[in-house]
Amino acid sequence: MPNLIKEAGRFLNIEQIPNGDLVLMLTDSGKQLVAIRAAERAQVVAELEQMRQSSQTCDVNTSPMTTGSTRCGHTLPCPHHTKLGDKLGDVDLLMELMEDYLEKPWAVVDGDDVGIPTAAPMITDDATVTEIGRLVVTGYVWWHAAFEAESYFDVLARDGRVTFQFKRGRKK
Repeated sequence: MPNLIKEAGRFLNIEQIPNGDLVLMLTDSGKQLVAIRAAERAQVVAELEQMRQSSQTCDVNTSPMTTGSTRCGHTLPCPHHTKLGDKLGDVDLLMELMEDYLEKPWAVVDGDDVGIPTAAPMITDDATVTEIGRLVVTGYVWWHAAFEAESYFDVLARDGRVTFQFKRGRKK
């Protein structure tokens, strides 16, 4: 690995430590943003719990292009009402926190982009988008390895910093 990375951004400072891992550290602006998103997240969780307790059914029209309507009918909350499948927007928040870096060759990537079967949030220091919109990762990749035990967002909100482990080197 070449020189250790050390970059400052609006919401995050990124520093590579000698073992190759990256430490993402919130700036003061980042702390404010995470506090806002944590409050929003708490509200969503409370609303979902209220839906669960109400035993209401979903009335989203699942076939709006046909005459008459077909209602979902699932007990709330259902996929029409929640983004829980992506941990209430963890990847969206990571992109928001890294907005300064995404203007450079940095990118937030998923397992499919790098051929690794995982749902862990990952970042790379070098990627490009092809003419057909495909992301090509050519840089180093780091991931939040403990994603199943604890969201990187929860760690950032609590500690103001989180470590993304080095996953792999450059493609040949």
